[in-house]
Amino acid sequence: WDGVGRQGRTFIAGGPTAADIESVTGENSLEPIRVYVGVDNADSTREQASLAVDELKRTNAFDREFLIIAIPTGTGWIEPKTMDAVEYLHLGDTATVAIQYSYLPSWLSFLVDQQRAQEAGIELFDAVYDEWKLLPEEDRPTLLTFGLSLGSFGSQGSFSSSRDMVRAIDGALYQGTPNDTQLWRDITDARDSPSPEWQPVYNQGESIRFASSNDDIASSIDSWDSDTRVLFLQHASDPIVWFSFDLIHQKPDWLNETRGPDVNSTVRWYPFITFIQIAVDQMIGNSVPVGHGHLYENTAVYSWAAITHMNDWEFDELASLQKNILER
Repeated sequence: WDGVGRQGRTFIAGGPTAADIESVTGENSLEPIRVYVGVDNADSTREQASLAVDELKRTNAFDREFLIIAIPTGTGWIEPKTMDAVEYLHLGDTATVAIQYSYLPSWLSFLVDQQRAQEAGIELFDAVYDEWKLLPEEDRPTLLTFGLSLGSFGSQGSFSSSRDMVRAIDGALYQGTPNDTQLWRDITDARDSPSPEWQPVYNQGESIRFASSNDDIASSIDSWDSDTRVLFLQHASDPIVWFSFDLIHQKPDWLNETRGPDVNSTVRWYPFITFIQIAVDQMIGNSVPVGHGHLYENTAVYSWAAITHMNDWEFDELASLQKNILER
């Protein structure tokens, strides 16, 4: 308990109980399973991942309908409302596993702990995936991955390409992905024309889609035919997504093309100056209204509903659950 750290204790002890879920949904629920291994629980990232798998087996997590591999932000924090959402939607028939790799805030971790974030993502995914593959195909839980900010960067490091990702998992939710994330960058650069950089369309949206609002996501739920669904959430005003050292000397596509709806129309690119502006914006990316900047919790319910094929839910039901979680 001491070894999981403050963020780990908050994650494990937080979230809805079966009684909470039943009171909101009116349906019988299981107690959601949450597994977290802190930096002080093991001597290496590989040992952390092995310990996490042992705990998944001890808690019978592989018997749940959904298994979510979550990579935290730099401090070890996991966005609570996003995790609550998938547990409410699926009546607690879920298990979420995470390991900590740093104590530092994400913006600082991104400068000094990038490698550790990626190592955590790879080691945890490989350890869980190897155990998951041993199960009979008909008995495997639906395998999902999740990451916000540096957690998104770390999680995507498990895959060599978009094709590799789509083949390996059943779905993924990535929020506010840092600009330096290689897989995200490859997908964004290969976007279909004329879709803009801030909301690209990739391979006609077959398996991988981008969204910035609940309206974007809702339009995908009924039209998304792929078995594997990967959803990137990003706001045009999120400085974590758009900060790049290339801003020093190069005008970005997101300012060159039709800009996003919440980007100030007076913003212009100036060498070095724009780089400083976006760098400073990163420090206050969470000090804005929800649904802008680096805040994504208001789209969690719609996101998981789309990714996990919940076509039978009405939009007003999703909105009601989302409102309840935000107020919880």
